[in-house]
Amino acid sequence: MVVATPVSTSFADPAMETFFGGPVTWRAEAAEALGLADADLPAAISPGAAFPAALRCMLAAMPPSLRTIVDVGSGVGGASEYLRRETGATVYAVEPSRLAQTTARRCFPLLRQVPGEATQTGLPTGIADAVVLCGVLSLIPEPHAVLDEAARLLSPTGLLAIADLFEAGDSDRWSGPNVFRTPETVIDLCAGHGLAVVTVGCGAPTPDRRWSSIAALIDEWITRECRDRVGYDAWCSDRLHLDRHISRGELVGGCIVAAAKEPPG
Repeated sequence: MVVATPVSTSFADPAMETFFGGPVTWRAEAAEALGLADADLPAAISPGAAFPAALRCMLAAMPPSLRTIVDVGSGVGGASEYLRRETGATVYAVEPSRLAQTTARRCFPLLRQVPGEATQTGLPTGIADAVVLCGVLSLIPEPHAVLDEAARLLSPTGLLAIADLFEAGDSDRWSGPNVFRTPETVIDLCAGHGLAVVTVGCGAPTPDRRWSSIAALIDEWITRECRDRVGYDAWCSDRLHLDRHISRGELVGGCIVAAAKEPPG
């Protein structure tokens, strides 16, 4: 595990108290407190139930000449940074939360932060060699506007890559804040937006040993340091909610990659 000089600005600064008012930033705060940096930061910030396997599957479907990636709903930017490091591409991290953007900017200064919505990024039509949705689709009850925007952003040869948790059974599962769709549902959704699926890679959502060990360190720190913070109970509830579905074999993790059938109109 890489241990290096922490992120430059102290997340423990009293002036940043409200900045860390929610769980979205706790993982970054924990990473700094534990001295995690470089290649360990993406795993610390965005552990992902199916990461990094889903991200590797995504990259395997993409051409080596990849120049521009748009990560829609990028959060604090862990997956965005992983993709940037692995491809050398320019990554536009689109995120509506100012709190998440500010945190991502401090953790991953080489990302291009874009304050935009998943349905309206504000980026030019056809800008992207790849648009990625990492853990986003399962949080959106109505995905059509998001997929319209993703298709608009793609170049004529661009790819849409969806990394997420998917329903392992025969029908979509609505559970808490999530809509876990079957791969077949996602394939149909892509087709309805002019996108032809070229890769489906799904399996047990188990991260590799390095990512698991980093995620465990971060979770232990949050459990120890954040018990009295607003949002802690909700954070615990969400973890249990996902763990329950995964332990029952109800979900699979992975990625679905689709190509633009024609230039966006």
